[in-house]
Amino acid sequence: FFRGRLDGDVVIDPDDPNTDAVRFSGINTSPEALGGGALQLYGENAAGIRTPLVALDADVAVSAEPGAAVRSARFTATGDAEK
Repeated sequence: FFRGRLDGDVVIDPDDPNTDAVRFSGINTSPEALGGGALQLYGENAAGIRTPLVALDADVAVSAEPGAAVRSARFTATGDAEK
């Protein structure tokens, strides 16, 4: 169970910028380690409806010590997502 903070943003996958793949890229700003938890991304449309994005990678687990970089699996962005 992680009660920490992640500082970062959802970005177009820099390894393949020609796809609809996005991922979270940031830092674990918590004093706690992030130990292999699943990180799921959601898209939110103009009506405020959130939808889980589909993972393109089989492994969605992330681990990071405090202050370390966090990079999620790739997810498919939805066309109507504004956030």
